Formats: sequence, C-alpha cells, structure tokens
Amino acid sequence: MATTRQWLHGIFCCGTVVVFAAVSQARSFAPFDNGLGDVVDIEAKAMLLKELGFGGMTSRPGDTGDLLEVFDRHELEVFATYVVLKATPQGCPIPLAVVDEMRTLERRDTVVWLGVTGDTTREIVIRAIR
Repeated sequence: MATTRQWLHGIFCCGTVVVFAAVSQARSFAPFDNGLGDVVDIEAKAMLLKELGFGGMTSRPGDTGDLLEVFDRHELEVFATYVVLKATPQGCPIPLAVVDEMRTLERRDTVVWLGVTGDTTREIVIRAIR
C-alpha cells in the first residue's frame, strides 16, 4: 500500500487499459459494491460497512452523489470506482454518465479503474482518455 502520492498512467496489458488516479494515503481493505448487492438501501450499506469495520467500499458509476452524501456522514470512503468502456476502430466514446461520475468524484482521493474492451488502437484509447 502506498503512503506517498503516486501517478500511474496508461498501463496496457491484455487489451485492457488501467488508469489510476492519484493515491495520497494508504488504502483500507474494502469490498466491491457487488458484494453488497442484497443490501439495497445506501444508509443500510453504510451502517453494515461500519459494523464490519470497513473504511468504505469500491463502487461502479451510478448514484454516486447520494452514496457520497451518506458515506460522508458515516466517515466512509469510496476508495475506487471501476468503469469499462467499449472501443471501436473509429473511437472510444465516453458516456455522459461516466463524465458525470468523474465530476462527482473531483477533489476526492478515489482511484479510477478504467477498462477498455473492443477492437481498437492504443492511440484511439489515449485520445479518449485525454
């Protein structure tokens, strides 16, 4: 676990691009949101995470604004979010929901895991990310 600021950009392997946001503190062990699929209510998720001793969780784009509001009250973090984009030889469109997600997470210490699938080139993917 890193305790100093790290920048990792554009790691290419097996046709998947992984881009990490800045990390400035050690990460707590945290579950993915799909491990809490049977807990629908955000408040109930927060209470369960606290009860189990977690510092937060990793989530997918979605109701992130509501999630952050509840997690802030419970002093929990969204440690990471994971997004998978579908690329083509013509481009790699980034859905508005993903753009909104990134804006919602601005000024937070959340890692962004970005996977790109499809038949494309490195140049197209880099252009889309920038």
